[in-house]
Amino acid sequence: MSISRHDQPPVLQTVRPPDPAPAWTAAPAEPVTWITSPLAVAVPLMAVDIAAFGDPMRDGDAQAHLRRTLYEHLAESFALTQVPWQECYLEDRGDGAVIVAPAQVDPAYLLDPFAHHMTALLRRSNRLASRAGRLRLRVAVHTGRVRHDGRGLLGHDLIHLFRMLEAAAFKRALDACDADMGMIVSDPLYADTRARGGLFNPDAYRPLELRHKRTRARGWLWLPPAFRPAG
Repeated sequence: MSISRHDQPPVLQTVRPPDPAPAWTAAPAEPVTWITSPLAVAVPLMAVDIAAFGDPMRDGDAQAHLRRTLYEHLAESFALTQVPWQECYLEDRGDGAVIVAPAQVDPAYLLDPFAHHMTALLRRSNRLASRAGRLRLRVAVHTGRVRHDGRGLLGHDLIHLFRMLEAAAFKRALDACDADMGMIVSDPLYADTRARGGLFNPDAYRPLELRHKRTRARGWLWLPPAFRPAG
């Protein structure tokens, strides 16, 4: 006896669920138009480093978690600060990143309110984190001219940015306290921001003499209010 087509059992089709929406939106991977040639004006520069990223207690899963949390927090803190994340140029550095904001962005925004927004996000995510999963950041901010040669960024101002970030005095300052974040600001940027007044609080920063390789410079250290020296 033959079985008609209508008597055959239905064929179940596997429906692929939609991809989950990303928790954060990355800055463009390709160089944005304005950075593909030498810049005639100074632009805001930021370098970020995850403290103790290579600690042996952090396996691959812990490092992946820290990197994911870093980029989530960068995207959110830039949004809170009203700096256009999608218009920034980003280079990943493994244990951190370098970010170049468009020239129309006031670099003072990357001092305050960015520092307060990032500190609040770190406090929230670190509240229940394990020792290996706690994200602590060193951040350096400067302004200057950079260029992109098709492979990455270059320029003396970029070198100065990373010399500040890697200076032993800056690392010691963060190691000496339990803060989730420390920020070092270049002397010219601090002086310019202070001279313009506004809501900037110069007393929240203290001078720090920086030495790294051939660089000898003064920077200005910002720590969250609870970790600033009294007086």
